[in-house]
Amino acid sequence: MIFLLILFVGIFFHTYKITTILPDLYVDETSIGYNAYLISQNLFDEHGKHLPLYFEAFGEYKNPIYIYTTALLFKFTSGLGYIELLRLTSFLFWLIFFIGSYKVIQVFSHSKFVLILGLLVTAFSPFIFQISRISFEVISMASFMIWFYYFILRYDNLGKIKFLIFAASILGISYYSYSTARLFVILAFLILFLYLLKKRATKSHLILLVVIGAGLIVPAMTFSYVNDNALTRRFDSLTYINNPKLNLLEKSGKFLLNYFVNFDLSYLLIIGDRNSRHSTIYFGEIYVVMFVAVLLYFKHTKTLISKPINAVLVGLFIVSPISTALTNDTYHSLRGFIIFLTSLPFVFSGLEYIKDRKTIYALLIFTIIQIIGYLTYYFAPSGYQYQSRNATENYGFQPIINKLFEKEPQQIYLVNDYPDINRKFYEIVLDEKIEKVNPSTTFPTDSEICVISNKSFSHDKDFTYIETVSNSDYRLWCNF
Repeated sequence: MIFLLILFVGIFFHTYKITTILPDLYVDETSIGYNAYLISQNLFDEHGKHLPLYFEAFGEYKNPIYIYTTALLFKFTSGLGYIELLRLTSFLFWLIFFIGSYKVIQVFSHSKFVLILGLLVTAFSPFIFQISRISFEVISMASFMIWFYYFILRYDNLGKIKFLIFAASILGISYYSYSTARLFVILAFLILFLYLLKKRATKSHLILLVVIGAGLIVPAMTFSYVNDNALTRRFDSLTYINNPKLNLLEKSGKFLLNYFVNFDLSYLLIIGDRNSRHSTIYFGEIYVVMFVAVLLYFKHTKTLISKPINAVLVGLFIVSPISTALTNDTYHSLRGFIIFLTSLPFVFSGLEYIKDRKTIYALLIFTIIQIIGYLTYYFAPSGYQYQSRNATENYGFQPIINKLFEKEPQQIYLVNDYPDINRKFYEIVLDEKIEKVNPSTTFPTDSEICVISNKSFSHDKDFTYIETVSNSDYRLWCNF
């Protein structure tokens, strides 16, 4: 009953007005949506490549798991629009993650208190909630990682090879979920290999782990090599490692600084990510209960570390910030998301050490208050409009699309330097061609047309300005 109650509440808040809060799509979302649509229709991406392993985008290669999942939704789901399905892909990954969290909690504890707080954390922590409502690839990593933890814990308890196969396979597939997962997955396989040695596992288990790991990772490495280091090109533009102005000592110092920034309590508990694309506005990334639970776990580590599986959990947590520490940016919640995921076993296990009933109720009440405060601000206009206005490359464009649905013009023109991938995706949404033209274009007068423009558009007297959203960079003009 507890699981179902929190699940239903979670489903409501994770899907409530998912296409209007945030009211505009990021260019990453339209890129994913456009390629997913093409795959669903003819199995080719925007560059004409048949079922690509990775998708070439604007200055980077997008990971396949999210796009192919969206393509399946586009292909086999009816009754919903493309924007709804695009964002519901993230909800689907959250749902898989939430169910997996329930299973992992059951491995650690049978306490109702641990179950309630554990599920609340996985349902409403800003770290996970922000990205469950927008179409960013990183959310797919959560659904794989949580089930990897479940199966490796089951393997440790029962020693059955099928659980090792599941764990290793899921870990290997997660390599294709998000860029920061790549280095982590390689290190995780190394940790698992050492774990099997410590556990005195049979040679067949060791060989199986290596074969699964290599079999799933080598194709991606081959793709990158054949395509001129395609998967590291984006990283090269973000890292300081190749900066000739920094010596080895300076690079080492920057790495350590960036590594420990991920554990800055002001960032985690109070301020959060300040990047407006995924800002938590005036909240941290986690709730206080998570911090308390992790502290309790490590308080008992001296006695727990003797168990090989706990050494695995600690090892995975230690290596999880390495990817984000190698980049110039700090306090970046998307790249640091994997740290949240690797901390969850500590949260579920650490909560088990809280025995005092008053402390239990105090933590529960305080966590619920934090959740209510966060959700209230997230859904308030001052919250989501801040993100949309300051972060999306097309603030105010989605309301224009909605207005075009109402007006049904015969022709639509775009006078703007608008990202072309966005125009292409919205053509699919509208099922109408949006023709990109120059500001000096002479528009036809014998048909009902609408023109999407920027603020500087010099319009003809026959056009009427259609009000959509204030302070938008885009305007809608129609001649009817």
